[in-house]
Amino acid sequence: MKKSTIIIVILCLVTALLILVNRDIFKYEDIFVYRRTFSPADSKGDYILSTEQIALKPGTYRIGIEGSFSGSGSGYFLIDQNEEKFLAQDFPSGEDHIENEFTVNGSTKQLRFGIAWDPEAGELNIERFLVRSNHVLYRSSLLKHVTISLFILSAGLILILRFVFTDFYRRLFPHMASPRNERMILAILFLTLLTSIPFYRSDTFVTGDDFYYHMRHIKGVAASLKAGYFPVRILLDWLENYGYGSGFFYPNIFLTLPGVLVLLGFHVIAAYEIFTILCSFLTMLTMFLTVRRISQSEK
Repeated sequence: MKKSTIIIVILCLVTALLILVNRDIFKYEDIFVYRRTFSPADSKGDYILSTEQIALKPGTYRIGIEGSFSGSGSGYFLIDQNEEKFLAQDFPSGEDHIENEFTVNGSTKQLRFGIAWDPEAGELNIERFLVRSNHVLYRSSLLKHVTISLFILSAGLILILRFVFTDFYRRLFPHMASPRNERMILAILFLTLLTSIPFYRSDTFVTGDDFYYHMRHIKGVAASLKAGYFPVRILLDWLENYGYGSGFFYPNIFLTLPGVLVLLGFHVIAAYEIFTILCSFLTMLTMFLTVRRISQSEK
């Protein structure tokens, strides 16, 4: 195959990937898990589910609530930074999921979720809130897509160097350019992909008893990094912003990478999955190098 043909094929592939990964740049989605149950033993009134605020830019959004709403009379609301109700809706009786559309006008609003609870409505279970939009552009989304695009462009450049400018590629990567090392890396990448499939096929594999704690841990590391603290010792946004020394029990240094990914705009679950896949790759690489060293074999 001619070199010009190879370049055209790689450029077409890179262009298609860039279009594919950037088609949702104006999509916004965030999930807030609460798993809160209200029973007739709870007093009637308004309950703020969390001190954590969500900053929404002007635009049209859809809010979804998952849970079980046994009777009418209770509802949910959004409260802004001025402690005023921005949106209020009643729960329909007998449903387990509702969605409503709302619009943010003017400037960015700092919102929190709340529940208007009436004991006469029967037991109420709130699993999670979802907020999404397809028509807003956030800095985090822009940073995420720029990061992914740069990775794709870098991969395309490496492929062009490998198949078109072979001599320069071998001088640039002397240890990686040998056929043996290339086969080794491709084998490890294949095994990493194979072992990573469950992350995208089964929720039970990704989640666990402490899953939400560790997701919150990553977000806490990101908040502390954003405040300028490295290495992270205290998770600044825990316990109503008093902070928590989670690093005394769970080392923070290894969560720096997913924390940085969250700062770049990746959702915390996506950052966790990328981090876990990278750990799988490094585990297989170190195992291969260790066994080769112990066995004194180059095969």
